[in-house]
Amino acid sequence: MSDSPPPIDALLRERGIAATSIRPSLPTPTVAAAAQALGVPESAIVKSVLFESRDGGRMVLVVARGGSRISPARLEAECGLTRPRVASPETVRRATGYPAGGVPPVALPESLEVVIDRAVLDMPEVIAGGGDEHTLLRLAPTEIVRASNARPVSVAG
Repeated sequence: MSDSPPPIDALLRERGIAATSIRPSLPTPTVAAAAQALGVPESAIVKSVLFESRDGGRMVLVVARGGSRISPARLEAECGLTRPRVASPETVRRATGYPAGGVPPVALPESLEVVIDRAVLDMPEVIAGGGDEHTLLRLAPTEIVRASNARPVSVAG
């Protein structure tokens, strides 16, 4: 086991992002697994889901409450994605630099468009993916908006 911090910690420091990394003893590739590993309700977790237009022209990363369902129709109306669909794991890795199931809502490529569901902004603090299935981040939703230039939208229910 290496004593050096994982890349996410270095990126957080480098970019001045106010977040704390958490390393549960169990893998956390899903909202349910993260909630169980930390002993918190799924509503305390946020997910970062990459959507792409059916024509492959645009991608948007959506940050939403863990238990919510992201509406493709709302996403199309709010973001202008043509018939949006969840991106493949390969596309997620290529576009974000992280594996599907571990995508953080911060420390992303600057060119990636990020939106945050307005319901997330009602939470004082959230737990999000931390770059892999063994790391999570604890941070304020306002920090997601600041660090990722995330635009508030209403896309989940």
